[in-house]
Amino acid sequence: MVAINNSLFAIASIFTTLLATVTEAHLSMTVSKSDDATYVTTAIRVPHGCTGADNTDTTAITVTIPAGINRLQVGYIPGWNVTTQTEVVSPPVTMGKSQINSRVSTVRWEGGPLPHGQFLDFGLRLFLPEAAEEGTSELLFFPIIQECTGGRDYWNQVPGTDGYNSSLERDAPHIEINTVADDTPWTENRLVNGKSSSAPSLVQNSLASLMVAAVAAYYLI
Repeated sequence: MVAINNSLFAIASIFTTLLATVTEAHLSMTVSKSDDATYVTTAIRVPHGCTGADNTDTTAITVTIPAGINRLQVGYIPGWNVTTQTEVVSPPVTMGKSQINSRVSTVRWEGGPLPHGQFLDFGLRLFLPEAAEEGTSELLFFPIIQECTGGRDYWNQVPGTDGYNSSLERDAPHIEINTVADDTPWTENRLVNGKSSSAPSLVQNSLASLMVAAVAAYYLI
């Protein structure tokens, strides 16, 4: 009986550590999967202060909008000011009856501050580009600078680019296009070692594995 209790205690400890790892949130898109060539309403979820600056409160975020997104609306947040920068679209593109000659390239929210330990969604309404290959999904990355009262964090790591280092755990939030759209209000979809991963599915798979381990421990000891 002591051996069984010790085994179950060990499994519980592993589960606690695993759950803490999986649920440790970083900046993510609230809607992270979508069809291509369509409008999507999403947001950048900021769930904590700057981890590299003693978890101090967030005062601003600056988001780089990926190429190919030529139509964009910014959500209104009381107490936060929004500024944008634009760039030339060359050659111009035609969308419906309109010719697009410029696009928003960066969006900056400044205000708050947002206390560490609280979260806020910074809304965006985007027209997503058409995927390069039919039937193949793509990831669109949104590099972000998070500014806080004690410093800043750079969420700008993009897999497959020069200087990418997965161990930094600073992947840029992303939207996966040309895939099955999210059918839940929000799934925290972020990159783990360069692979797209959804936190809820990781938890469910981990629970199943731990249940199997618990049953095995009971019968083997």
